[in-house]
Amino acid sequence: MCLEKIGNLAMHKKVKKNRLLKLYNTVKLTLISEAARLAYILTKKKQDKDIWIIGETEYQAQENGYFLFKWIRENHPELDAYYIHSQVLKH
Repeated sequence: MCLEKIGNLAMHKKVKKNRLLKLYNTVKLTLISEAARLAYILTKKKQDKDIWIIGETEYQAQENGYFLFKWIRENHPELDAYYIHSQVLKH
């Protein structure tokens, strides 16, 4: 019975240590990601340029988006427009 208590105590300490290690790693990664985000915000150049992203999925594609994109490119070439069409790859 004494050995059983010692085994349970050792297992409890191991579980507690694993939880603390997981918490430490979570806090560490959160701090690193927040520092990176802050560095990005402080160093990025201010951009006042708008872009237009027009897209369709394979299941919703009716070419309306493509024709809108084509019209924008022909009638307003000063706009920075992009057309995206997603497809499901079949093997």
